[in-house]
Amino acid sequence: MTADGVWLYWAAPTGPFRRIRTDILRDANLSDDELAAHVEQLANIPLSGGCAMDTAGNLYISDIDNHRILLLQPSGKLVTMASDPRLLSPDGGFIGSDRRLYVPAPQTERTQLFGNPTDLTTKPFQILSLALPKSFDGTGLGDAVTGRLR
Repeated sequence: MTADGVWLYWAAPTGPFRRIRTDILRDANLSDDELAAHVEQLANIPLSGGCAMDTAGNLYISDIDNHRILLLQPSGKLVTMASDPRLLSPDGGFIGSDRRLYVPAPQTERTQLFGNPTDLTTKPFQILSLALPKSFDGTGLGDAVTGRLR
């Protein structure tokens, strides 16, 4: 949900990313079909383990298959923000009060669950972090969404 509580965003792990205004969700008089008509599709995304949102409405999406973090800007533009081979099965990240994006790398793709003959994970398990600049690709980046009213 956006920091101002106006939009709710969601996606299945395989996408697409969607959103709806929260005032529409609270309207008990709308039928399911009327409600569905208000859902907006923002972007197709690759297989994702989760995302984080900043106060400017940017979404930081983990891309499992390509070991990267994508930035979905409020305009709907999707760009690669970071790529690193250590991002093994990047999971849902979060933004700390220090303006760093923290992303766990649990190595899920290396487990037997994903067809490996044995558990191929290696220790230590990592949480990678990235300092967020004030802007990226011409878009201003926000702070951590805290849930506190300003």
